[in-house]
Formats: sequence, structure tokens, C-alpha cells
Amino acid sequence: MNSRLFSTARTLLFITIFGSVIGWAATTRAEHDSGNKTPLSGGDTGDVEYPNLMGDLELEGELELPDKMTGKVPAMIIAHGSAGIDDRENDWADFLRANGIASFVIDYFGPRGIDRYSSKQPMPTTDVILALKILSTHPKIDPDRIGVIGFSRGAHLAVHSANLDASWGGGHALAAHVGLYPICQRISVTEGGSEAPILVLIGTKDSYTKPEYCERFAKNAKGEGRDVKVIVYEGAYHGWDGSFSGSWYHAAARTQVEFQTDYEITKKSRKDVLEFLKGPLKLK
Repeated sequence: MNSRLFSTARTLLFITIFGSVIGWAATTRAEHDSGNKTPLSGGDTGDVEYPNLMGDLELEGELELPDKMTGKVPAMIIAHGSAGIDDRENDWADFLRANGIASFVIDYFGPRGIDRYSSKQPMPTTDVILALKILSTHPKIDPDRIGVIGFSRGAHLAVHSANLDASWGGGHALAAHVGLYPICQRISVTEGGSEAPILVLIGTKDSYTKPEYCERFAKNAKGEGRDVKVIVYEGAYHGWDGSFSGSWYHAAARTQVEFQTDYEITKKSRKDVLEFLKGPLKLK
């Protein structure tokens, strides 16, 4: 068996085994003791708890709906970076809701006892898929118009979740994947998966990665039949849309990272993301 066939077979085996585990976790823990009801099937918003992959940990997220709604609305799962949830995630959530998109900010650090100073930080892509499954049960959210956006470490969750198809999401696949300043030499996607478009945004002064690595990622992904777009912002640093400027030692990555906020690039990136989402989320 050549290496490509072996890799494909291994991936299919992984998906088969863990796909069944996801189904077990979602039906035994999320549905609790109330028939087919989930924490969101009653239309609730605010703080939400839902089980992780193995069903032994309660994950956390915050769901908010747009103020103005007509029928079911699209939604975006928001995955934080290595510093955890801060103003950036909440600002993007506000922006998305102002444009008719529900926001679900997930916390994949807190329930695991992890914070920005931890020497080891998880990258649980399946948390995104479980968020998709729970959001799909909300009566005011369109299950076929749910995407994910992530920042830095969270961007890896956003991009790598593109490798998982509808069998992971209870019959629904993610509709869009947006990654802001991922470490592009460490992300990859294969053929199939969600089959949804992918957007990567990167700055020329990012101290983690280089735009050419992101272009290489896009070229390889397109070779796998994936729809990928990369937008490069001249002069942008890592975390241009955050609230911190300066140097920070990332203990988990064992490296120094330079941050610099940029209001103009933040506005441009939000405009670019919204334009990208118009197609897959069927925005008006």
C-alpha cells in the first residue's frame, strides 16, 4: 500500500471510530434525561454547557442571537487564541450579530483548567464539531448555515475542522471556515471533509509565520480540491484586531510573539470576512 493510500485508510479508520464516540457523547450526555432535548432545543441563549468528545467533561460557550431576526439565522462558532477569551472574541461576536449572524464563543481552555500561561495548551478540533451539533438543535438557528472563525491557536481549530464531514456533525457539516493569523506551516486540509470554503488572513509582519507559508498551504489545499482564499495585509502584526500591543512570551509555543493592534486593518479584515461569508452563509 503506498503512503497516500495508507494515510487515507488511517484517516477513514480514525473518523469511523471517533465519529461513533461523538455520537455516543452527544446522545448520552447532551440529551440528559429529557428525551431528545438538548441544552439549546428550547431556544435558550447565554451560557451553555455541552459534553466533550468522551462525555467526561462539560464544555462551555456563550450563545447570543442578533437583535433583528426573520426566520432562522446563520451562526458562527468563535474559537479564541492562546490568551483565552478576551475583548477580541467579544468584539467579533458583536460585529457578527450586528450583521444578522448568531455568535457562539466557545471556551476550550477554562473547562480544562488551562490559561494563557500554561506550558501546554490543547487544540481540540472536535470541540468545534460538538459546538456545531449543539447549535444545530436550536430552533432559531439554521443548521446548514453554521461556520467557524478562530484566531491564532483558534484559527487552527477553524481550519482543521474543515477535514471533518457531516457524519461528525450529526448530519450537518460546517458551512465556512475562517482563520486569522494561524501558523500556516502547521495547518493542512485534505480532500472531502466539510467541502466548505476556507479563508485565511495573515499579516506581513507576523512573528509566528510568513505569508508565503499561507500561500503554500492554500496551494496544497487547492491540490486536494479545496476552496481556499488567502488575504495578506501589508504591515499587519499578529493579533492586529486585539487589544494588546507589545511583546509576550508564549510559554506553550516557547517563543516570543510581537503584537500590534491596527484599527484600520481590523476594519478591513471584518469587511473581508463578511464578504467571504455572504456565499456560504447565504447572507442578504
